[in-house]
Amino acid sequence: MNEELTRTCPFNDCGKAIDANIFACGRHWRSLGPGDKAAIYDCFAKWRSGEIDGDELRRRQQNVLGLRGTA
Repeated sequence: MNEELTRTCPFNDCGKAIDANIFACGRHWRSLGPGDKAAIYDCFAKWRSGEIDGDELRRRQQNVLGLRGTA
C-alpha cells in the first residue's frame, strides 16, 4: 500500500491503515448495515461528481459513524 494514498480507519480505536479511497477497514465495513453502506456509497458518488464538497462528504460520513468514530 502506498503510504501517500493511505489513511486510518475512522472507527474508534481501530488504527488500521486503509486505502484512501475506501471508507473503513474490512472488519468495520462489514459491521455496517445496508442502509449505512448505501449512505456512504451515495455521498461518495456525489463527492466524486462534484455535487458536494469534501466538507459535506465528511459531514455525511460522520452522520453514519455517529459515536463509533471520526470521519
